[in-house]
Amino acid sequence: MSMYYQKGRIDVENYTYGVISDTGCISIIISSEEKFKIFAKKMYNQDKKWDETIEDQWKKDILGVTYGTPEMSIGKLINFFTATDAELSVTFRHMSSENKGKHEQEDWMAKEVNETGKLINTDCN
Repeated sequence: MSMYYQKGRIDVENYTYGVISDTGCISIIISSEEKFKIFAKKMYNQDKKWDETIEDQWKKDILGVTYGTPEMSIGKLINFFTATDAELSVTFRHMSSENKGKHEQEDWMAKEVNETGKLINTDCN
């Protein structure tokens, strides 16, 4: 996202980055273009390298992800975005094989990590 943003390929007002898998669907949205612009420069500079503070936070928050639930992985990603002031919001919709074809009544939920490290739903309104 950082590289595409810096090359002018992202229209922030109309952009969502999404990943769909058998465990769920995640959508990442830029909440503040001003703050994301700073984050993007730290993630991907002109030498195609990232800032050491970003790299250290990545190692702390993301590389520590081993096997676990999708919620644990998403929580770590949210922690990374929060710690680096990326101003990226995350929504997630859980999918499971036992509920296949029964998701009509489910909604996408914005997510945050609470003070105990648990992934929780957030009211966007």
